Amino acid sequence: MVDWIERVADIRRWTRDGRRAPHKPLLLLYVLGHFQRHGNRPIPFSAAEVELKKLLKEYGPPRDTSPGYPFHHLTSDGLWQVETIHGPGSPGPELGRLRGPPAPGPAID
Repeated sequence: MVDWIERVADIRRWTRDGRRAPHKPLLLLYVLGHFQRHGNRPIPFSAAEVELKKLLKEYGPPRDTSPGYPFHHLTSDGLWQVETIHGPGSPGPELGRLRGPPAPGPAID
């Protein structure tokens, strides 16, 4: 558990002109809530997408942004693994490939 907390503290966040993207922190809050309610069960992207879109709309930048970005990019921060019908490893931030036919999403590593 301590290792996971250290990895959360070390996540890379996109910044420009002093502004930081809230995508990864918002997804992490969603994941922690899911973990509290359901334990360490995989989270299908289709389940997280709707909730993350709401969070991004309320707390994110004023422009439309994709919930696929943090779902994909947290894999490179070592926080979880994504598996789709295309196999293990994130297929990228493209929504269609993340949605795909139902497949397990990230499991906290």
